[in-house]
Amino acid sequence: MGYEDTLWEIMCDCVNYHSGEIIIPTTGGLDSRILSGIIEKKGYISNWTYWFRCPDNKINEDHIIKLSEIQKKHLIIIDVPSLPEGFKYGMGKLNEKALLKHHRIAIPFHMDVMAGMLKSRKKERFYFQHTYPAMEEKFYPNYSLWGEVLRPFDNPRLIGYILSLPRKDRMFENCYIKMLNKYLPELAEVPRCFEKGTGGPTPVHLGMTTYIGYRLFDRMMR
Repeated sequence: MGYEDTLWEIMCDCVNYHSGEIIIPTTGGLDSRILSGIIEKKGYISNWTYWFRCPDNKINEDHIIKLSEIQKKHLIIIDVPSLPEGFKYGMGKLNEKALLKHHRIAIPFHMDVMAGMLKSRKKERFYFQHTYPAMEEKFYPNYSLWGEVLRPFDNPRLIGYILSLPRKDRMFENCYIKMLNKYLPELAEVPRCFEKGTGGPTPVHLGMTTYIGYRLFDRMMR
C-alpha cells in the first residue's frame, strides 16, 4: 500500500454515521468533493448541496454544476457580494430556502493546509497557533443554524497521519491528489476550483507535473 491508500482508508474510517441525511457544501475544491465522495461510497444519504456564488468565483460555475450532476444532487446557488465576508449573509439566505435546523452538515475545515504544506514549518506553526483559531472563531458560529454540524476530518488519527507524511508528499497536496485520482476518478476529472480570486480552475487528473505547471503559470500571470 502507498501513502495514498492508507490516507483513503483512514479518511473513510473517519466518516462513520448511520442515519439521517448529510449535507456537504460544494465549493469546487478538493476537500468538499472528497468528503462528499466518501459519504456516497459508504451509502449515506446526501441529496442536495449548495454553493455561495460571488464575482470572484463565478468562473467556477460550470464545474460546480458538473460536480453536483456527477453526484446526482440538487444544487442550491446563493449569490453573495464577496467571500468570506458574505458567508454569514449566504447562510441566512440558504436557511430561508431550506430550514437548516432539520439537516446535518458535514464540513472539512483546514484540510488544504493539513494535506498540503506552507513554505516552512515556522509558517505552519503560525497557522495552527494563530490562523486556525481565528478562522474557527469567524466561521464556525455561522453554522449554528444547522441541526447538527459534523466535522469528520477533525480526527487525531487522520491529522497525525497527514502531518507525518514526507514533505514531498504534502507539497502541492501530492498524496491527497493521488488519493483523489485513484479512488474518486470521476470527481477528479472536474478541475479544482479556487475561491476569492486565488486561482483559476486547474486540472488534477493529468498528473502532478501538469497540475503544478498550471498552478505556477497561473500565479505568474496574476
